[in-house]
Amino acid sequence: MNKRIFICLFVFILIGCTDEVPKEFSLDQLTRIDVVEKNEVMIISDEKTLSIIREVFKEIKWNPNKEAKMTRKEDIKITLFYTFDPNMPERLIEYRIWFHDDNTATILSQNEKEGYGMVEKEKSDILKDIFQKN
Repeated sequence: MNKRIFICLFVFILIGCTDEVPKEFSLDQLTRIDVVEKNEVMIISDEKTLSIIREVFKEIKWNPNKEAKMTRKEDIKITLFYTFDPNMPERLIEYRIWFHDDNTATILSQNEKEGYGMVEKEKSDILKDIFQKN
């Protein structure tokens, strides 16, 4: 009986130590984006567009320790799909984006290490052109 318990504990510890899923998300592993705007879904998976979005997301000024409260519903929701291992399920992070009259954008991340972020006019225009169907 004690041997079985020991073996079970050993197996659980071994499985826990060999977890291959990275704890940090890297934009290099971004493989797809689902965009939801006004209950319509658009899927972005072409490498050229993903590359542009990666560059914009690198420029976001994140504020992980501050809480942003918005007065209106987000303009779009996006889900970023990260593939770390082709044999494992994708990891997802959801974002809500508001586009403002001054041509900036506020982005709220589901990832608590990011919190909320802002992008200036040029980057906001790029996101708006890619994500909005108007």
